[in-house]
Amino acid sequence: TERRSFKAENSVLNLKKLRYLKKLQESKSYEEFDATITKVRANGLIFDLNFLSFEGFIHIASLEKEYFHYSDRAACFVGENSKKKLYVGMAIKVKIEYVDLLFQECRWKIVEY
Repeated sequence: TERRSFKAENSVLNLKKLRYLKKLQESKSYEEFDATITKVRANGLIFDLNFLSFEGFIHIASLEKEYFHYSDRAACFVGENSKKKLYVGMAIKVKIEYVDLLFQECRWKIVEY
């Protein structure tokens, strides 16, 4: 019973944060947010929004400026041309592309790294 209660509470908090983000996106679609990369996986980056304590995901295919290779040993992405690295703990700027309240998901775009 406690586990179900905890899951329900987290779901409600997540929905409230998504509603807030949707409101921000509709009113200030140009706004960029400070975030910190918390995990690097082969298919993308997981980050935490600094002001909201909200976890987001950016798929590697959405990194448009350059082609990145995943380094399993270093757990980072390395740019093919510039050799720039995206690693855990790195500060980035992100922008909301799309918020879906029905499926409780948010699509992000990396703006600056």
